[in-house]
Amino acid sequence: MTEQLSVSGEKITDSSTHKVSRNLRRSRDRGFTLVEILVVMAIIATLLGLGVGAIKNMASSKGVDTAVPLADSIFAQARQVAKSTGAPTRVVIYADSSGDNEDKRDRYLRMIGVATGRDGAGLPVTDIADVTQWKLVSRASSLPSNTYFNAKLSNKPGTASETAIFPGSTTGKNCYVYQFNSEGALVDPSGAPVTDGQFVVQAGKLRPGATAPDTAANATRDVGGFKIWANGRMAKFRSPNQIINGSGDAEF
Repeated sequence: MTEQLSVSGEKITDSSTHKVSRNLRRSRDRGFTLVEILVVMAIIATLLGLGVGAIKNMASSKGVDTAVPLADSIFAQARQVAKSTGAPTRVVIYADSSGDNEDKRDRYLRMIGVATGRDGAGLPVTDIADVTQWKLVSRASSLPSNTYFNAKLSNKPGTASETAIFPGSTTGKNCYVYQFNSEGALVDPSGAPVTDGQFVVQAGKLRPGATAPDTAANATRDVGGFKIWANGRMAKFRSPNQIINGSGDAEF
């Protein structure tokens, strides 16, 4: 038979059935419309943007998380050198902004090391009054990329006035300092005892020609560091609020 009865009672021929099948196949063969493709692309772009932002935030936080224990070990080394040699010893943070962009990008507020006091002949001295220059005792370390020492949050002056001779240079470069005496206690640059200090690093980005890094988008979160007590021992900050609340905003 060439005729079939539909549920509604209408007669449907084999030819009409084949026509409907062809139309269905043709509809399937057409694929997605342009609007559907654009919607999918927009969704993918949004998801990628969110993913890149999350990765950047994780990278900046990881930089701070890596920088704090690195700095902690350098401070411990400085205290050990001071106690074992009896010589005034400093942790120095490179803060000379007079170099070219590459120098500033690689060193500025990122290079950190241990320096001891020397006399005019470059020999170590034990009396602060005999110090004429400060020179690193070992290879300097660098904080992770896009992670910088924050002088403001570390309660340091806006301009670094002390100098030290860093690797690759024969003259003193401006730097921020933390000084320890022969007992490993924290003292000021003249050798007088101080109550306490703090060391803070923060995620940021140093643009070409800039004199200070820009803060990261999550400025109040991407910070870390430790308190330095009078006896020279350190206590890590457990929350950014311990830093920001006591020192104002999170700008460099």
